[in-house]
Amino acid sequence: MPAPKQEEDVVVPLHLQPVVGRPEGWRARSGSFVAVALVGFVTISVLLGTVLNDEGPSRSQALVVPPASPTATARTTPRPTPTPEPRATPLPTIEVVGGHIPTERRLVYANGLQVLDLASGTLEATAHPLYDAMLPIGPDQLICACLLGGIAGGDTTVPPSLRFGRFDLTGTPIVQRDLLSFDDVIPVPDMTNGFNVVTALSPDRATLYVLTTARRPPVWSIDLYQVNVETGQVVADTSLGRLPVDLGKSSPKPSPSPSPVAGGPTPDGVYLWANSLTAAPNGRTVFASVQVMEVRSSVWASQNPEWMVPIRGGHPGTAIRIKPAANPKPDDWCIDSPTFIDSVTIVQVCVPGGPHPSTASSHVRRLTTKGESLGDLPVTGMPISDQYPPIAIVDTAARAAFVWDPERHAAARVDLDDGTVALSTVPDSMLPPRSQSERPMGIWPSPGLVLSPDGARLYALGMSPGSERAGSSTGIWVFGARTLDLLDHWEPRANLVSLAVSADGRFVYAAGAQGFDVEGHETSWPASVTVYDAASGEIQVVYGAVSQETWITFPDWQ
Repeated sequence: MPAPKQEEDVVVPLHLQPVVGRPEGWRARSGSFVAVALVGFVTISVLLGTVLNDEGPSRSQALVVPPASPTATARTTPRPTPTPEPRATPLPTIEVVGGHIPTERRLVYANGLQVLDLASGTLEATAHPLYDAMLPIGPDQLICACLLGGIAGGDTTVPPSLRFGRFDLTGTPIVQRDLLSFDDVIPVPDMTNGFNVVTALSPDRATLYVLTTARRPPVWSIDLYQVNVETGQVVADTSLGRLPVDLGKSSPKPSPSPSPVAGGPTPDGVYLWANSLTAAPNGRTVFASVQVMEVRSSVWASQNPEWMVPIRGGHPGTAIRIKPAANPKPDDWCIDSPTFIDSVTIVQVCVPGGPHPSTASSHVRRLTTKGESLGDLPVTGMPISDQYPPIAIVDTAARAAFVWDPERHAAARVDLDDGTVALSTVPDSMLPPRSQSERPMGIWPSPGLVLSPDGARLYALGMSPGSERAGSSTGIWVFGARTLDLLDHWEPRANLVSLAVSADGRFVYAAGAQGFDVEGHETSWPASVTVYDAASGEIQVVYGAVSQETWITFPDWQ
């Protein structure tokens, strides 16, 4: 393992706060897919730990940037009936419709991570774009294991490396310190850069965990590092394993449905991706996983090694390798990241891949910190789509998992203790008529399912395929979180692609796609944000021109 680099830097004292809880989205190559989008749209996945303690879980709270002004704005404009804008007519730059305007300043993904002022609908400029996977450690600071240099083997003369960075919200660095160098890794063109990284925070936000895979023939290395958040120094590291980069003489055991690698022939060999990383709420265990793919004659065989790493005295102990029988099956796709629901139990929602019966459904994996399986919980009565992935989130306080199919408009609630499943489906009479010339949808919401801060309501984005390649939004569907009763439906003013709820639960924010109108036609429409009253669904304000150049999406850790 290469020795971490260290530099002397000015360090600013840091006030730490608990980690906010979060679900995660559909991610490729890692046992789950990233939400699908069109040209130039990249969804950034961020892994965070969950706010819990040994006595029981607490409800996740939104991370909100301190407001520039504490004064709320109230108006008495009556609510009109919300109707879709004509597709050739962009939304107004600002349209005050209801009686209240939020004063929050929220972090959003735009040109990197930026602050969106919900009182004005404007993005605040950054001194330096924050493109890396940033994690919040308070109301006004962000950290990352940031990638420096170019892709290994690329045109740049700067070798790739990782640097710890702590920044304010403008992107101005507060602490920077070199962590690791990847200048000696060997990439494989069109397959791997020779390294991969995922990160997570400890519950107290004092430690940044960094999981790396690095290809240094003759082996791949899998390593876990602990970084002090205040100083940026590596304080501990441990090896989780080494794997050969070349195939053995015997043929690998194929996945249940061996698949050709996209893009044509790929050099035979073994390829690794850091998959997921999360810390238990008591800080005593870290869960880590990677995806291993063996390629022989352009046919892959996949497996997903996983570990529980005990943390004692602030340092990692001997990792517990989870038995392969408890790992996701090679063809399974996990649609959210693993989530601790208490200090000893972790869950994850997965769907079967490869050939499967039409009645096949998703299921919830359950593991203990000892690496033992508690048995899967099937989401019975909710068949999966062969074309579009469902969305899943976990409510740690209620010990429940929710699954939403945006295209079929079907929802499920799974009790994570007894496996009881509640189902709800939007009646066909409430849905728009299907197009006679449907095309596969190229837009998928992220986040497309969010929970109110008190855990009482679910807000879900629906999508419908049409004659346009984007598909169109069917609006926001509101369910009771305990019973899944359909409570309300809010019409869209744009092609909605991302949801968030305000920290106080009063507002629901819905981002509209840049470059598409409400019906999914490609246009010059800017990215927009519509603010709904969370209780009544009344539109309070529409910001129709948040960005002309990029999409707006809400991080799923808020």
